[in-house]
Amino acid sequence: MLSPAQFVTLCFAGLFCLAPVAFYLCWLAGVNRRDKPTVVAGHWDFTAVLASLFGFLLVGGVVLLSLVSNNGQLFTGGNVDRLKMVFEAQWLTWLALLIGYAALIGIAASVGARGRRHWLSVYNLDADTAERVIEAALEHSGLIARRQGNLWADDRRLVEARTFHGTAHTTIRILCPHDRQREEIDRHLRSELAATESGPGPAAPWFSSVAVGSVILVVGFVGLIAYFVFFGR
Repeated sequence: MLSPAQFVTLCFAGLFCLAPVAFYLCWLAGVNRRDKPTVVAGHWDFTAVLASLFGFLLVGGVVLLSLVSNNGQLFTGGNVDRLKMVFEAQWLTWLALLIGYAALIGIAASVGARGRRHWLSVYNLDADTAERVIEAALEHSGLIARRQGNLWADDRRLVEARTFHGTAHTTIRILCPHDRQREEIDRHLRSELAATESGPGPAAPWFSSVAVGSVILVVGFVGLIAYFVFFGR
C-alpha cells in the first residue's frame, strides 16, 4: 500500500512525463488541422520530439541513477527520507552518474539534430503532391532530374522523399552535395509548398482526441497533487 507521500511522488512523476507530451500533441493536432502543408526544418522537428520526451528522460534518469547507485533498494521499499539519506551518503556517485547520463543524452541529441540539418519535415503533404512539388522545385532550380523510386537524381543524388500515408507526413531530404544548389532547392521547395493547398491531414481527429485525453490526464495529476498537498493527511 502506497503512503500519501509516495502517491504524490508518483503523481509528480506522471505530471513531469505527460505535460511535455500533452503540449506536443496539442501542437500536432493544430498543425494537422491546417489547410496548407506545414514545413518544419528537420533538426527543429527532431528537437520538438526530444523536448516532448523530456519528462520521461528526466524521471527515467532518476530511476536509473537510483537503481545503479543503490541496487534498486529505493524503489522496493524506500521513501523520500531514505532517498535523501542515500543521496547525502553517495552524492559523488550520483553526481558522476548524472553527468554521464546528461552527456549521453546531449551527445545523442546533438548527433540526431545534426544528421537532420538538410531535412524538411512536412505535415499535410501526401505522396502525389510531394512528387509534384519536388519536381517543380528542381525545375525552378535549373536541374533536370530522373526519378528512381523515392529518389530524384541526375548524375548525383539530389532529393529523397518518404511519405507516411496514415498521417500524410512527408520527410524530404536534400542530398545535393553543393551548398548553393542545396539552398536553392530548399528555397524553391518552401515556395512551392507555401502555394500548395492540402486540406487537414487524415490523422487530425486522432491527434485531437489523444491531445484532449493527455490534457485531461495532466489536469487530473495536478488535481490529485493539490488535494494531497492541501487536504491529505
